[in-house]
Amino acid sequence: MLNSTIVRSFITVGIFNYSQSVVSLVSSIVLSRFLLPEEYGVIALVIVFTGFFTFFNDTGYSHIIIREKLINIEEYNFDILTIFNGFLVSILIIISSYPISWFYDDNSLITPVFLLALINFIQVLSVYPIARLKRDLKFNKVGQATLISAIIGTLSAVFFAYLDFSFYSILIGQLTTNIILVFLVRSKFPFPRINGFLKALKFSRKTILNISGNRIASYWNQQQDRLIVGKYFSTFDIGIYNRSFQLMQIQNTLVAGVVNTAFLPLLKHLDDDRKQNHIFISLTSLITVFQLPIILFMIFYPLTISRLLWGLNWDNVSVLIPYVAIISVFYLPLNINSSMFLIRHKEDVLLRLNIISFPIILIALLSAIGSNIENLIFNYSLVYIGLVVPLFLFFGYYKTIKIRNFSFFISWSLKILFSLFMIISLIIKHTPLLIFSSSMLFMETLFFFIYNKDFLLIKLILKNAKEKN
Repeated sequence: MLNSTIVRSFITVGIFNYSQSVVSLVSSIVLSRFLLPEEYGVIALVIVFTGFFTFFNDTGYSHIIIREKLINIEEYNFDILTIFNGFLVSILIIISSYPISWFYDDNSLITPVFLLALINFIQVLSVYPIARLKRDLKFNKVGQATLISAIIGTLSAVFFAYLDFSFYSILIGQLTTNIILVFLVRSKFPFPRINGFLKALKFSRKTILNISGNRIASYWNQQQDRLIVGKYFSTFDIGIYNRSFQLMQIQNTLVAGVVNTAFLPLLKHLDDDRKQNHIFISLTSLITVFQLPIILFMIFYPLTISRLLWGLNWDNVSVLIPYVAIISVFYLPLNINSSMFLIRHKEDVLLRLNIISFPIILIALLSAIGSNIENLIFNYSLVYIGLVVPLFLFFGYYKTIKIRNFSFFISWSLKILFSLFMIISLIIKHTPLLIFSSSMLFMETLFFFIYNKDFLLIKLILKNAKEKN
């Protein structure tokens, strides 16, 4: 049976993540009434590159603080190491402003890049305090701080959008969010001295190299489609393309964000790999069951969703939403999988898997150049589900994590098969095939959820929720 502490932590983190997702969704709904797809597209163009640099803000430091059982964490000065690292990253972002403007042939992108460099440096000041709070299982304090900062940041973004600040209102909102977050989480963590800098760097060197390499490969696996859309399509296309993935990102924040936030700090206390695998399988099954109704609604009513959330200017998003919905069936479990690699100290395996996946996805994307945006996302989803997901299932779950649950792999094999039928039915506009394959996916998921008795996890969650109240 799962440890009740784990369940209570999931509930705590879940409440705050759910609240933040609501704030993010409301922000998206309101800002879409003021900003056009082209304006969102400008931000999407630069974030493809600047987002890559921000991955190096925390090159494994927070994982080390959480994972390693250091007797005296202050002896290893990861705080100053993280701040220094963030400063270097901000400098790199500033330097990159001119190559980015050259790549897109648009000098107006230089100023937004400078603002993103400032946002990055402020953001990095909260990395160490948040990691320390998670290490001490103080998820409530982390949740309160992130929620309050998100609300204030959203209000500022809406205010400046109303004043017609165009895409700069989004950047102002991000800047406000990070300033408030730093103010809230650093109250009990004064700015550090220099001592312990080299000791922390030496201690974390191997983990930093593995995680950094993995993040580089993982990031470009996830962003190469946006890079190609931004380069070979219009700002309108990149705007609607990014918006189509927003619902998946909200699901990711709500679901995988909860698991990853509580997963690593808590499962590190379980020395039995079988218990860790049991918890992992149960959570994966539970997540899939709860997200499936949302996914099916996204597949069959995409135009309703786009008009309800973002208005008539965003109707073109409805073509892409069903593909994103099918991708999200696998994206969330694979995201959770990354925590298991960190717990088992197998970051190098995750790095190799991401490196292998990169050219596979790239070839599929390049083959869509010269066609339309739907063909590009079709190629992406087909290769991701048909090749990348099986690669991670076998070498990740089976070989590395050593999951030996037969029904687990049968279930996910069927998910892959039915999802591929769904993707094909979307591109050929064959509604009966889409209905059939969607129904089979739903029944398969529900059957294995009951067969493996994963529904008992719900009972445990409700029981602990009552005890908490």
